[in-house]
Amino acid sequence: MSELRYLREVWLKRAEVAKECAGELGALRAQLDGVVTRNYFGMGCVEGVELYERLRTVIRSGIQDLEANRISAVALDVASRGVVTSIEAADGEAVGGVR
Repeated sequence: MSELRYLREVWLKRAEVAKECAGELGALRAQLDGVVTRNYFGMGCVEGVELYERLRTVIRSGIQDLEANRISAVALDVASRGVVTSIEAADGEAVGGVR
């Protein structure tokens, strides 16, 4: 197997994994957003309200982290596919120059 073909396959695999990861992170984000959607700890209870608010703060932070990582995974997918395109273009130019 030529080195360029090997590199192309490695970058394609990286893109596929990044795309899969982005999908899974998006699903996890949606699931996390559904956790503790209302106050089950008592509306008249000061401790219950405080616990609920703190839990939602932690959950919102987790959602933001998952979304940031999902966006990074999408960017890695796009960048990896760009590398594949560049490799193919370079390979095509090299083959064209040999003729």
